[in-house]
Amino acid sequence: MSRPAQRYTHLLQLSSSKDCVVEHDARWMALYERSTKCPDCAWPGREWMESPTRVDCDVAVVPRGSIAHAGAFPDLVSVALWEVLEPYFADCLPGECRVASSSSASGYMTWCTAPANAINAHRGPNCRHKMCSGCGRIKNMMAWARGAIVERSLDHRRVYQDLSGWVYIDPILAKDLDLKSRFPDLKLIRYDVIPEPLDGDVLPGDPGWDGVFRPNPPRPQARGTKFRASDWTA
Repeated sequence: MSRPAQRYTHLLQLSSSKDCVVEHDARWMALYERSTKCPDCAWPGREWMESPTRVDCDVAVVPRGSIAHAGAFPDLVSVALWEVLEPYFADCLPGECRVASSSSASGYMTWCTAPANAINAHRGPNCRHKMCSGCGRIKNMMAWARGAIVERSLDHRRVYQDLSGWVYIDPILAKDLDLKSRFPDLKLIRYDVIPEPLDGDVLPGDPGWDGVFRPNPPRPQARGTKFRASDWTA
């Protein structure tokens, strides 16, 4: 018997105050482009989307922080944080992260989920979406816009990932795991859970979706639409 969906007022996005972005190793990137990458964006292509598997990667230098980024895909998480979250993240596909110039372990993992299990955390009023012509992903194109999550996209899980690779956690679980004390560099950013999308786009899973994506024009940036330090948890 399946567990009922959790009811949330918000989830917390996991980020890091170190804002670490590392380069992929050039040889690994060449292999990824030949074997997996979408021809029109930095994410895995249609073949991977139909049969998702873990993605290992090689980076040029050791990352920093509990969460790090290596280009657009895949995102990186410290082994220490992954070991804490693993029991609650059953649909994750964890992979290896290696440092090309070193024979020792990097201390990081890659993490991603199958697109069918990913949520859209960008349904705020100023968010707008676009479809990649190569892989068909429909993703937010307004990086500055304040995000939100539609309630019906959530279920019994307590940790989620979106199509852009960001990870979100049940705020009660974050408190129970004492994440902020155990990982001082973590930023936990509030994303409200809303009854219906506010962006005006009709996307898969929305009432009225007929299989055809019809994007709305982007909106000019408005005051109060970006995340601020006050949106982070203590």
